[in-house]
Amino acid sequence: MDEAIATDLGLDCGQAWADHNKDGSLDVMISTHSGQEDHLYCGKPNGKHWINIKLVGVVSNPEAIGARIAVLAGGKWQYRQNHPISGLGSQNSFRQHFGLGDATLIEKIEVLWPSGYKQSISNIQTNQFITLTEEAANRVNGFAFSDDNNNCIWNEGEMKLEGMNFNLSPVNIKFSSGYAGIYNIGVAAGSYSVQLESNEFWNLNCPVNIDVLGSNNIYNVNLPLVKSQNGYDLKINTGTTAWRRGFASESVVQCSNIGTADAINSRIELTYPQGIVLKSADIMWDAQIGNTYLWYIDTMKAGAFLNIQLRDSVTLDLKVGDEVTLSSYTTADGQDLRITNNTYEFAANIVGAIDPNDILVTPRGKGAEGFIAKEQTLKYHIRFQNVGSYYASRVVLENRLSPHLDWSSFKIESASHEGYDISIDDKGMLRVVFNNIELPDSTQNEAGSHGFFIYSIRPRSDVKGGTKIENSVLISFDYEDPLMSNVVVNTIKYTGNSENGSLIIFPNPVIDYVNIAGDTGNMLQEIPLLHTIRIVNGTGAPVAEIKNTEDYKITAHIGILDAGVYYLTGYDKEGHQYTGKIVKQ
Repeated sequence: MDEAIATDLGLDCGQAWADHNKDGSLDVMISTHSGQEDHLYCGKPNGKHWINIKLVGVVSNPEAIGARIAVLAGGKWQYRQNHPISGLGSQNSFRQHFGLGDATLIEKIEVLWPSGYKQSISNIQTNQFITLTEEAANRVNGFAFSDDNNNCIWNEGEMKLEGMNFNLSPVNIKFSSGYAGIYNIGVAAGSYSVQLESNEFWNLNCPVNIDVLGSNNIYNVNLPLVKSQNGYDLKINTGTTAWRRGFASESVVQCSNIGTADAINSRIELTYPQGIVLKSADIMWDAQIGNTYLWYIDTMKAGAFLNIQLRDSVTLDLKVGDEVTLSSYTTADGQDLRITNNTYEFAANIVGAIDPNDILVTPRGKGAEGFIAKEQTLKYHIRFQNVGSYYASRVVLENRLSPHLDWSSFKIESASHEGYDISIDDKGMLRVVFNNIELPDSTQNEAGSHGFFIYSIRPRSDVKGGTKIENSVLISFDYEDPLMSNVVVNTIKYTGNSENGSLIIFPNPVIDYVNIAGDTGNMLQEIPLLHTIRIVNGTGAPVAEIKNTEDYKITAHIGILDAGVYYLTGYDKEGHQYTGKIVKQ
C-alpha cells in the first residue's frame, strides 16, 4: 500500500479486511458516508509466508461463527475467533488470514467448532487458501452414579449423581454431570481417560478409559463414584432473569445435596426484598412469614437436585437503579458436613429497558474500570431471551474464560433450566448447552422466554495489579448465527510492595508549579497519602525531594529545574511505590 491510509480520508464510517486479489496480502475497503467516495487499498506481498482459512460448519452453523482457530508455525501459536464483525459499520471476510513470517510449514491447525468438537490437522504447506469442513464428532455420554457395591457398573437402585466435575485426558476437557447425573461431550478418535476433579466426598476408584474410533459414533460410559466420607451437604443457589420495574420475571431457587448421605427434614427459606412480590411457584411453598417463603422437604437424597421455578413481579415502589437482594437458606436435621454453602444472596439492580442477551458481573467493581481486589470471587450472570417467533429447542452459550482467571476455581451457581451439558476445554472455552429446552418466544410467553446461567470464578493468585479481566459470551438459539453479548470488565487493584502504582501529574508538560497524587487504580477517595517524592533527571541523578505529611494532592514548585524530562518516585507509609515522569519546559 503506497497510499497513507492512516490520513484523513473524509467521513469514513467502516472498514472491511480481506485478501481481495488473493495474493497473500490483506487488503482493506474503507467506506464513507454523505456521498463521499469509498476507498480500496491493496496490500503488497512482502515475501513472508501466510495461510488463509475458510471454515464450513456441519453440526455448527454453516459460517462457523464463533469457532476458534489456533495455528502453530515456527514454534509459535496464533489464535483467531471466526467472527466477521470488527466494530461499528465494519464486517470482514469470513476467511481467516494468518501471517507466518519465515515459517515454511505449519505444524498444526486446531479448530474448536461451536458444536464443541475439536478438529486438528498437521503438516500443512504455507501460502495457500484452504477450506476446513467440520467433521462429524463422536459423542461420549453416560451418567455419574454412586457405586454402592464397588463393582464399577451401575445396578438398579444406585443413585445418579449431579454436579460432579470431571476432566478428560489428555485433551484436558472439563465437564460436569448435570440433571440425573447425565453428561455428553464430543471428541475426535483417540484414547482417553476420565479423572474426577478434586472432591471432598467422592472418589473415582475404578479406572475409566475410552478408546474412540472413527467418527460419528456414540459411546456410552457411566462413571462410578464411591463415598470417601459419610454425611449430607446441603447447598443452595438462587438466580433470576432481569428484574424490570413494573414487569413479571422468572426466578429459580436450587437446592442440592452434594454429600453422600440423605438429608432428613430439609427446609428451604427464601426471603424477597421489599418491592418484589412472589406470585407463584411450580412447587407451592408450605408457609409464609412476611417476605420469607418456606418449603419443607422430608428427604433430600444424596446427589439430588431440587429446582423450584418462581414467578415474581417488581412493583412500582422500586426505582430503576435500585440494588436489591434475594436471600436463601437451607438446613436439615443432624450435622451438615459443610455449612458455608447453606446460605446464598443474589444481588441485582432494578432495570428498565434491557438487552435481553447479555452478561453481568458481580461485583461490578469501582469506577469505569471496575477495580477489584485480586482475592475477590467474580460471579458471572449470563442472561438470554428468545425474541424470535417460534420456540427454541436448543440454546448454546460459548464463553471464553480469561487467562487471568483460575479455571480450576470455576463453580456452577445456578441455571434457569435443567438438563444442560457443560464443558471447559484446555483453551478455557466454557460451553453450556441447554438441550430440549423448548424455550417459548417472547410474543407467546414474555416471562417464560428468558433464561440464565450463573457461575463463579476467582482471579489467578499470580495476577498483577492493573490487569484487565474481560468477559463476553456468544449465545446461539437452535442453529442460528450466534449473538455477541456486551463485554464486562474488571481491573485488579494494585496491592503489595512488589507492585508499583502510578502518579497522577498535571499539568504535564509544566513550566512552574505541578500537582502530584498517587493512583492505585481505585476511586479518588482511595488515593494514597505520599510522604516522599523523589525527582531524578535523565541520567538518574537526584535533583529534588519533596516531603509531605497530610496533603493527598501535592503542589510542587519546579520552576528552578532546567528544561528536560524528569522521573518521579513517590512512597506511601506502607512502602508502596508510585512512578511517573514530567516534561519541564
